[in-house]
Amino acid sequence: MMEKEKTPFLRSIILCFNPNFYPLVLRQSGWRSFGYLVLICAVVYGVMSYRFANVQSDFIEKDLADFYEKALPDFHFENGEADYPPDNPHVYEEREKEQVAAVIVDTSGRTTHLDEKYDAGMLITKTEIVRKVRGEEEQREAIPVTKERVLARDFFLEQGRRNRPQFVTTVTMQMTFLHTVGKTALVAIVAGVLLLADKGKASPYPFVYYFNVGCYAITPFVLSALARGWGAGEFLVYASYSGSLMLFIALAMLGLAKSRQRDARELVEGGQIEEARTG
Repeated sequence: MMEKEKTPFLRSIILCFNPNFYPLVLRQSGWRSFGYLVLICAVVYGVMSYRFANVQSDFIEKDLADFYEKALPDFHFENGEADYPPDNPHVYEEREKEQVAAVIVDTSGRTTHLDEKYDAGMLITKTEIVRKVRGEEEQREAIPVTKERVLARDFFLEQGRRNRPQFVTTVTMQMTFLHTVGKTALVAIVAGVLLLADKGKASPYPFVYYFNVGCYAITPFVLSALARGWGAGEFLVYASYSGSLMLFIALAMLGLAKSRQRDARELVEGGQIEEARTG
């Protein structure tokens, strides 16, 4: 039988398109194959998830800017206080189905909590910012002392910008992890199906051999995410998804066929050598 050979990860990305490559990885450690799959998923889906998270951040920032423009009047924070006139409380309400949210500015001291009728919202008093999220208790914080007089809506937008790196990092890691788990599960399912299909053969391979082949055969499917994630047209998205999925299945089946052919050839060659020695 063929010796276990190690192929560098980067070369594997190219070689995996050739069915003759799969006999080289058939018998290697399942952990090495899994490591290759994790690496390529981390690179491809890490890049795409990072881009998606930044695009989402841009949309969120724009939505917040539009919201604060209509929800907050013109007033400033200075020396840890809001300079809004105390004799003219501001109330902005927004309804969505049965939920009611509000933004209230009242520096008179008469309003200290968001009314129970509000499911979510924000209250700005003379010295505090009170936030309420659906299903949670109110969160209170003192208006910070800023270096200079700042427009209230600009202050809140800047708070969102400071949280952007954490948001982008979290979304990138979560999406990359989920895609990697999904592709690993897909490889395992296909490997299991191919194992069941080979049960009738005289000598079916163990599951890890099918898994090894699948980890490399799925490369085109993973790479196709770059085409789908970079704003390709709808037709190209469906074509790349379905085409790369079929290529994954085809490479796995052809790779296994090539492996069996090489096994059979080496078995025959080994028998001929043994006969020559004993003849």
